[in-house]
This record gives sequence, C-alpha cells and structure tokens, in this order.
Amino acid sequence: MDLSRHTEVAAEELTRRRLGVTSQVLSVHAAPLPIPVAVDAATDPSSVFFFFALPNERYHFWIRVALVSAELQFAGVAPLSAFELVLTSERMRPTEISERLEVQPTRVISLGESVRPGAAPAKKNSWVWEPVAVGAGFFETRLERFLAATVPLAPRVRELTGCEAEVSVASYQWAAWPDGFHVSRRTAAALAELGGSFDIDLYCSGPAETGA
Repeated sequence: MDLSRHTEVAAEELTRRRLGVTSQVLSVHAAPLPIPVAVDAATDPSSVFFFFALPNERYHFWIRVALVSAELQFAGVAPLSAFELVLTSERMRPTEISERLEVQPTRVISLGESVRPGAAPAKKNSWVWEPVAVGAGFFETRLERFLAATVPLAPRVRELTGCEAEVSVASYQWAAWPDGFHVSRRTAAALAELGGSFDIDLYCSGPAETGA
C-alpha cells in the first residue's frame, strides 16, 4: 500500500500541531525533522505509526494515522528499547557457546577481562546477542521481534550445562512521561521457553515539565 499521503499527514502535524499532545510534547522539545525514522504498520491493522527522532533525546515522538482514510488520529512518546540475550558461564567459553548455538554474538566478555578501565575483572564469561538492532518502535512490538529470533534457540540454550540465560532490556524514557509495559500471556510463555531471567533497566531523561 502506498503510504505517501499518510507520511505527509504525519509530517504536517509536526508544524501544524492540531493535536493537543503534539503541542504539549513539542512545547518543551526541539522540533524533530519531518522525516520518520521508523514506520510501523503491523502493531495495529487499522493504523500506521510514524516515529520521529527528538533532537538530543533517545526516546521518540510518534504519530498515528488511520490506514484507510489517512486521517490524523493520535500522538505520543515511545521509549527507545534495546533487547539482548545474555548467556554467562564460569566454565564455558564464548567461542564454545557460539559453536553450540551456531550463532555469532554481538559481543563477548571473557573471564578475567575488564569491561572498561578501572572496572573489576569479569567473574564469568559472557556471551551477548542483540538480534534486533536498537531503533524506534513500541516496546511490545520490538520484544516480539526479539523473541521471534531467540526462542527458536531455546532448546539449545537449555542444553548449555552450567550456563545462565537472561533477557536483558534497556529502556530509555522521557522522565516526565514514563511509559508502562504490557507483556501478553503468549509473550510471557515465549520468555519462559528460554529458561532464564528477565531484567529491565530504565533510564529517564529529558525536560521535567510537559508544558501547557
């Protein structure tokens, strides 16, 4: 489907500010470029979401446009979230984990290695995979994409003797407009298949006031 008209409607809202939410958010943020950094037509089958980068911030401003009519619907702020599968072990080396899973990690930390100058040496080997690149989008949608890539590895992950698994999430939010998370029963079941823990770290920044 051609989304050129939908894109125009979303971009126009950044300057026309017909929605109260747009005025509220942009009254305390520098105006984003009218070029969406991401488009989501999958989360809601009746709408298209356009994400715009807010200058100097890690979270994004989104605008929802009706799919059929291309009418402006709503807007808001979405956190930037990063998802990682982290496997740690005192005995199993990262290279061995890669061989067993047949996946190359995003990064590794070896036993005794210092992550940064002055940091204590690592007490375990760490194998870290980030299958979904950090980018704009809703938390739940991006989590589902992450699980679609990692859950097929679950049987192999559970077979790694002496290896601990964790789904690690970093979420960068607007301090004045913190976002909640919803994890469906299906998503919770998918997380459980990996047989590890689920950790979320929240990082809040941005203007303290939402404006009038």
